[in-house]
Amino acid sequence: MKQLTFTSRAAIGGALALTLAALNPLSAQVVTGVGVGEVSGDDVSLILLGGAVHPGGLGWKPVASLTGYRVSFPATADENAEIWALTPAVGLRYRMSTGAVQAKVGYTFQSEDREEALGRVFGGGNSGVVTSAQADYWGDGRWGLQAIGALNLESEYLWSRGRAMRRVYGWDTGSALAGLDATWQGDIDGSDLNRYRAFQIGPVAQWVINPLGLIVIGGAGIKDDNTIRDETWYARLELVWSSSLRRRETVARD
Repeated sequence: MKQLTFTSRAAIGGALALTLAALNPLSAQVVTGVGVGEVSGDDVSLILLGGAVHPGGLGWKPVASLTGYRVSFPATADENAEIWALTPAVGLRYRMSTGAVQAKVGYTFQSEDREEALGRVFGGGNSGVVTSAQADYWGDGRWGLQAIGALNLESEYLWSRGRAMRRVYGWDTGSALAGLDATWQGDIDGSDLNRYRAFQIGPVAQWVINPLGLIVIGGAGIKDDNTIRDETWYARLELVWSSSLRRRETVARD
């Protein structure tokens, strides 16, 4: 049988995730979109776009997501390489009045497999099964606590992040939070000498704009990985759109 191309496999996976997500009427769904851009002083850059959908309401609900990214990294001393990836995933989400937890399993389709250390940046460098878990706590709105972990089982590559923010200002249509976040990523197979590991930490600020359903998050700080001798910098911008924010704003106005 002829082997499917990366584009064909990604399209099939994406269609499957969206089909599962569409089992309930769209009006009953909470739709979330996210865009992330990150650059760092070690010449690694990331562009990520994703979306998720799940039924509204409290308790256990199914969730489906589709995430795509492009990561660029130094392949040699003189040139960079890049990997494109698309990851459909499905799972379960438990929603409370003060927070939510979720777990998903999916498959990442990568444009090519890379075995060198820098080729295993962010997504792990290999196509394969991925699992993820996420916990969020917002309480009465004064907090923004988050923990995320994603594991590429084929590459044995873990990406994890913890974030803690506190509201510093609030107004009728939104709020501003500030705090700290930290990210650790890398190969977790200790026997692999060709492994990449990185840690970054820095301040983060978040603006919630309820009428637009938009959350803007910016952060910057220090990054340390095992491919450079000295610490370097990173900067990141995240945009999150959620239909649930717009619904709450509409109800408040009515």
